[in-house]
Amino acid sequence: MKKVRLPKWLYTIFGVMPRFSTECENSKRLKSLFITYFDGCYDVDPEPNTANTFAMGVCKLEYKENELIVHLRRPGLLIGKGGRTIDALAKQLDCKIGIVEVNLLK
Repeated sequence: MKKVRLPKWLYTIFGVMPRFSTECENSKRLKSLFITYFDGCYDVDPEPNTANTFAMGVCKLEYKENELIVHLRRPGLLIGKGGRTIDALAKQLDCKIGIVEVNLLK
C-alpha cells in the first residue's frame, strides 16, 4: 500500500491531518524481519541450521490481516523438520505464516 501525499490546502479545509494506516509500516517490518531471520544482515547473523531465502526459492512476500504469505518453490525448507522452523519463525514475528508453493514450470 502506497502512501499518498495530499496537497497542503486540503488539510486546511478539514482542519486536521488525516491518519494513515500503519499496516504498510508493519508489512515492511515483517518482510525485513523474515529476510533477516534467514539471510542475516550486516551485524546480525542468520538463524543457524536454516536455509537461506535463495535456497528456498522465495519469490514473493505478502502481508494481509496479520498473516505473512510466503510464495516459494521449496516449502519443505521453510517448514523444517517437524515444523520447528516455521513455528520458531511465527513466534518471533508474532503473526501467522501462510505458504504458497510456486511451480515455475507451469
